[in-house]
Amino acid sequence: MLKITLQDQSGNFIEATLWEHIAFSFPRQTALQKPQPVIIALTSMKVSEYKGMLQLGSTNATTIVINPEEHIVF
Repeated sequence: MLKITLQDQSGNFIEATLWEHIAFSFPRQTALQKPQPVIIALTSMKVSEYKGMLQLGSTNATTIVINPEEHIVF
């Protein structure tokens, strides 16, 4: 398990928990070596609520992209 804290451009934070093979495959060194800010795109995450706070959790379909070439707005 790997917990990371994400921050958006407005300064809002959300915790993401990466499980099993997703946690092991997270490119930590790549993320740490990139110039700031580092953009992390996570797909197919499960949204849950714990103690009144929203959280993200990885699924078997989760993919991770560090600093994607195209900025996609959802």
